[in-house]
Amino acid sequence: MALLRKLLRENGVGIGGWPIDRTMEARDESHRVRHKIPPIHLDTLYERDELYEVWLDYFNDVLEVG
Repeated sequence: MALLRKLLRENGVGIGGWPIDRTMEARDESHRVRHKIPPIHLDTLYERDELYEVWLDYFNDVLEVG
């Protein structure tokens, strides 16, 4: 989370105004998915797997992408 906050800050993306219900939903879904997929290692960290989709959907919902 610290790395995510740093990356967002460095890219001018503000945090804090995101809907808490949607954030908790993404967190819970992320936990469920992580139990279903193989362990994540640094060499597979950036694979576009089901966990990637969870967070892609979340950030598409909470960020103004334009």
